[in-house]
Amino acid sequence: MVPARNADLFNALFFTGGLQFKLWIMKLSVAAQVPVYHKKEELGTLGGVDLGELSAYSVLARLAFIF
Repeated sequence: MVPARNADLFNALFFTGGLQFKLWIMKLSVAAQVPVYHKKEELGTLGGVDLGELSAYSVLARLAFIF
């Protein structure tokens, strides 16, 4: 991929991994996305937590009932 012009904050590389479990009539999935490389964005802090760093992480969970 080639970065967009004047968009250094979007130069990033992420790792995404997840697991899926089948339990009787339910299917549970959990995935996480973590940065391998990214340029930190200065968004300030909230309660001592750097929001620019926090926004780089994602967690996704799904619960499905199967028949």
